[in-house]
Amino acid sequence: MAAEHINEIVTQIREKLSKTDLSCLPEKLAVQFNLTGRISGIFYIEVLGGNLSVEPYEYIDKDGSVSITITNLKKLIAGKLPADDSKISVEGNEQKVRTILGLFSN
Repeated sequence: MAAEHINEIVTQIREKLSKTDLSCLPEKLAVQFNLTGRISGIFYIEVLGGNLSVEPYEYIDKDGSVSITITNLKKLIAGKLPADDSKISVEGNEQKVRTILGLFSN
């Protein structure tokens, strides 16, 4: 059941961010998302050389991580939750994590 939700979220994120010009991000950005609450799971978003990867796996060499509920993640994807909202817990390189989160507001 949780795997279905993760795959659905991964697909939604791929579709949304595939329309974004990522060429302005020259460096590697890799952020793992940890879903908390009644539906838990892990996936990552990586931008490397302007290419997007969104996969339902753990990312070992990540720049940072985000902990968020699936409800708030869906709001973030829809643009209804600001990337700097206190409902989003950030660990690691905050600047790189905020760069990834900022892609959802485009």
